[in-house]
Amino acid sequence: MINGRVDSAVGKLLLVANFMFIVNGCFDDGENAKPCSLDSDCSSEQLCYDEFCTEGIRPAVLNQSPLPNATGVAVLEPITLDFNTSMDTELTESNLIITQGEEPAAGTIAWINGGERLVFTPENGWNYNSVSNVRLKVGAKSKRGYPLSVPVSFEFTTDIPRASI
Repeated sequence: MINGRVDSAVGKLLLVANFMFIVNGCFDDGENAKPCSLDSDCSSEQLCYDEFCTEGIRPAVLNQSPLPNATGVAVLEPITLDFNTSMDTELTESNLIITQGEEPAAGTIAWINGGERLVFTPENGWNYNSVSNVRLKVGAKSKRGYPLSVPVSFEFTTDIPRASI
């Protein structure tokens, strides 16, 4: 580059390719941004975001604990959600609903592994022999701004108290 000009053909090609990638993320025939309205309009490696096919990962929950419909869950067991990408922690937390019975569950949230693992620890443990529900709405987004692929919803039942002898 001389005085703000790119002189070589390779340099010009790289400059144009980088500009197009930064602006739109993916292209039809390498030149035009491919418009879309659904993910199915894009290739299998792309997703539809802001009306254009883009490279990126739509966030999803890969693992969760306790497992859906688990019974006999320890009253001190935390809830963990493992994501396939780093999440926007504020948006994810604001779209997370955890209830015990009909009441919101009190507790703390910690983020591990750069925002890829959410851990909710109940404030005073779970009540014995009760059903708790976990819901994560699609308003949760990755750090890159992509919304959760599908909402997550599951419940679990805690252990019954043990008789002491």
